[in-house]
Amino acid sequence: MNQLFRLLALSLLVIFVTGFNATAQKDEDENPLLEEDGVSTYSEGFNIRERIFIGGNTGFGFTNNQSNFNLSPFAGVRVTDHFQVGTGMNYSLTTFKTGTYTEKYHLIGFKAFTRYLLINFDALGSGMKREAGEPLGGVYAHFEYENNIVKAKTNTGSSAQFDTPQSLFIGAGYQENFYRGFGIFFEFVYDLLYDETQPYSSPWPFDIRGGFYYGF
Repeated sequence: MNQLFRLLALSLLVIFVTGFNATAQKDEDENPLLEEDGVSTYSEGFNIRERIFIGGNTGFGFTNNQSNFNLSPFAGVRVTDHFQVGTGMNYSLTTFKTGTYTEKYHLIGFKAFTRYLLINFDALGSGMKREAGEPLGGVYAHFEYENNIVKAKTNTGSSAQFDTPQSLFIGAGYQENFYRGFGIFFEFVYDLLYDETQPYSSPWPFDIRGGFYYGF
């Protein structure tokens, strides 16, 4: 599995460098950074400060004897108008209850992700191609790798710490700016490496997320 992580990390690096070079070599007739009606346009070339975004998402779920809550802040870069890369942290709390017995699993880890904008509704509505600096709204494909550790505790006083199986999510989402770089997003992803035999696993192989982000 370590080989898989190294391969994913290398792929992210190659894609980022490729996008960086492609953007840096754009024609010199691009507009400088302007702000019109709350929409920022990119200045000439690749200015990474104009392309950084930060945000976070939460999720929760429950069954008869299990509940789960997670929080995941992230930061990323808009490599091109359609392509994004980023990284973030994970935290989740999963609780199992059987009668008076309770187990709690605190999961902590990191993730790396990519997004590619597939459909921009504003462009479809106007019949025009999406230009740099327009609101980043639309449907995107999402690919994500996660690696975490778990700290387990019970109400009887026992505790343990162990690694979890890595997760490899693939799915789709929707994002939309609503005011001067602030936006919302929703995602539906499926874990290709889901292992239901682990006691700390989510009760389902998919995840539904929603959150906010801010693009500089």
